[in-house]
Amino acid sequence: MSGRAFDDGSQGEKDVGVDFTGRASFLVSSSSSSSSSSPVFSVWIVNKSGGLIFYKNYSSDKNTLDTNDTLRLASVWHSLHAISRTNSVSPVKKSSGIELLETSTFDLHCFETKTGIKFMVCSMKKAIGVERLLRRVYDVYADFAMKNPFYELEQPIQAELFEERVMIAVKSCRNANSGHYSGGGGGGGYASSLY
Repeated sequence: MSGRAFDDGSQGEKDVGVDFTGRASFLVSSSSSSSSSSPVFSVWIVNKSGGLIFYKNYSSDKNTLDTNDTLRLASVWHSLHAISRTNSVSPVKKSSGIELLETSTFDLHCFETKTGIKFMVCSMKKAIGVERLLRRVYDVYADFAMKNPFYELEQPIQAELFEERVMIAVKSCRNANSGHYSGGGGGGGYASSLY
């Protein structure tokens, strides 16, 4: 079988659509150099069956994943999260799954609700306030998606107000990290209210 070259120069088989290690680092590699203004690269929401219902890229990098790649990555993360909860794989009994995946170029944080919805944030290494950002995005989801009478459960979220509120939460995280990465003090905190 012959392989095909990806944008980052790695080789892959024809039947494999994504080189996950290469693509993931490709997604954030150029962003990490200019990331002092944006510690959050992207926000993902995956439904309980592994379908991507929201994705927004916040990096300034123009080379991003296409739609098919984002769907595949969301599905793979859902599967890895489910596998990590099994007793045969988890080093801890009754594990709640992967909450943080650390790589050499980025961190992937995950918060899972009791209903199985996963909120994920791809951020700079050691970014502060990401857990709080995940909770804020969950609050926005509860207020602007779940309370929307036109939103159908488990379907992609296509509400302008929802996207605006998520952007406000991401900007709050960016403000919290501004002093952290520039060598200054505290960096402030979150806005007192998103609404």
